[in-house]
Amino acid sequence: MKKKNFLFTKRAITFMAAGMILFASCGKDDNKEKGDDGSNVLPDNTIVAQVEDGNSYNEKIDTIVARIFNEDTPCDLAKAAYKNGGFTLKLPATVDDKYLVADFKRFTDGVKVSDPNAKLCQFEVLRVFKSGEELQGRFFHIYSSEKTKTMVEYIYTDRDLSVTGGYTEEREIYIGNGNFEKVIYDNTFNVNLKKGWNITYLTQTETATGVTQTITSKAPENVKVKWVYDGQ
Repeated sequence: MKKKNFLFTKRAITFMAAGMILFASCGKDDNKEKGDDGSNVLPDNTIVAQVEDGNSYNEKIDTIVARIFNEDTPCDLAKAAYKNGGFTLKLPATVDDKYLVADFKRFTDGVKVSDPNAKLCQFEVLRVFKSGEELQGRFFHIYSSEKTKTMVEYIYTDRDLSVTGGYTEEREIYIGNGNFEKVIYDNTFNVNLKKGWNITYLTQTETATGVTQTITSKAPENVKVKWVYDGQ
């Protein structure tokens, strides 16, 4: 029987209903500014990306968009032209409070939050368009191996914030055909955010007993993320 893959099959922890992101173009650290305190801010609020096999999409895609939601109401934070196999996306320096979320109550005593009043928003995929029409594919900044996946996420916070510690939980994961399976997730946080846009890594590793999941400001060792497109 083929082993089921539970990696990224459900929103990872939904960190305060907001995830985390990191930017490191094609595995390099040129676009990161790491503070002495372990923070990892996005310089000039700008993502500069070269997509794997990106030139093959030049005729299919002309615009990329970073979108967040207030419940079901979308907000397009920023958009940029797609050309020469990549893009440069400038994010706004501030985000309207109505798009920010605080949801720390979901955490157990095993997780320490420096300021429970902090509010955040996040995105981990970029939407793609051609002549104003949205396409089905998305851009991801990701590393993938047989048992481990690391996804880059961008997170905005309205104040400095650190989250450390961890906890274990059991989740029901949809496996298809109307069926669910219970999976144990071992969650760990080691995140230090500065007010504004930050870069983090979400890593999931499949184990014999379930999935270990970490969200960190520091890149995992030997991980080289790359921008990929999952469309045609």
